[in-house]
Amino acid sequence: MKINVCCHPKWDLPKTLGSVVMSAALLFTLAGFARQAGPAQSPILYDTLADSATLEEAVRLGAVPVLLIYQSVDPESVKTGQIDIAKVLSAIERMTAGNPPEWGLLDFEDPFFQWLDMAPDSPEFLKATSMLVRLLEIVRRAYPGTKWALYGIPMLPYWDHGSSWDVMDEESKRRLLHRCAVATQKIVEASDWVCPSVYMFYDPAMFTEENRPGVQLAGRVWRSATVRIAKLLAGKRPVIPVTSPLWTEVGRAPAGAVVPEDQFKVDGLQPVVAAGADGIAIWTALGYKVNRVTSQDCPPDERRSILRSLDPDQANADGQHQLPDKSALRRAAGQVIINSIREARAALSTKGTVAP
Repeated sequence: MKINVCCHPKWDLPKTLGSVVMSAALLFTLAGFARQAGPAQSPILYDTLADSATLEEAVRLGAVPVLLIYQSVDPESVKTGQIDIAKVLSAIERMTAGNPPEWGLLDFEDPFFQWLDMAPDSPEFLKATSMLVRLLEIVRRAYPGTKWALYGIPMLPYWDHGSSWDVMDEESKRRLLHRCAVATQKIVEASDWVCPSVYMFYDPAMFTEENRPGVQLAGRVWRSATVRIAKLLAGKRPVIPVTSPLWTEVGRAPAGAVVPEDQFKVDGLQPVVAAGADGIAIWTALGYKVNRVTSQDCPPDERRSILRSLDPDQANADGQHQLPDKSALRRAAGQVIINSIREARAALSTKGTVAP
């Protein structure tokens, strides 16, 4: 599936959905208890945890789970542009076991994001807008106790004719911001919260020394602009951008490897908080990836990519004659997740004190 620099890396739902359902439902229950007991804080959302120790620390940091509904619940929608909302509702019921969480996120990108980039009066644009708004409206009515958003909306391009946001002229910025607003305004209005994507695409270490400051600055300015346009469109809705402590598989970076903590903090988190983000969502899919990488049918290339974030030494080993140790990988995954939540909490604690 094609992924561009504004798209969410896809991971299909595990085949063993039943075991995932119960653990997700348990997470939502425990998070509900923690939310009732703890003081109000800027929201930190996470998609997965590794074990009970990770859960305990996440609760201490005031982080809560977000229910992610991927497009894989209705794979035909990629071809047809028509979402079977009954399948979406059925997936929510299965994954929550009747205990829906406070936050929910719908990830339906193809072909909708491509269509939203077309002329506002085109049939494709109108169909994408209508379909996504209808999806949000029906899911919100069915689960009114959960706050719902659509992943990646609003979507602000990283590049414009080869220019990144740090060097783009003001007219080009205004044009992109206007196009972004026109493309996503109705979808934002149908949402309870707003979740733009602000992933890390370009590792400065993979560029020449003289170009590294520009690479970092480009990412910071784009993340800031993305949150600002989201805030403008959101009105009173909370803006909670989604990011990841892992380099994504697009751009120019070691896909799957952990972003250095200082870099994640300075380039990934600080710009979005300074731009006015109301919270931060952390996506890793590491719970699924641990299961995937320790399965017999995981291809070597995929195994190496996943191991970059959990066991770099093994990822770089020439031979893969035995499966990785699942317990060790869970501990490593838990540390990556908790470190990112901790950094997010620290960044959010500076809200209003850091100049944009």
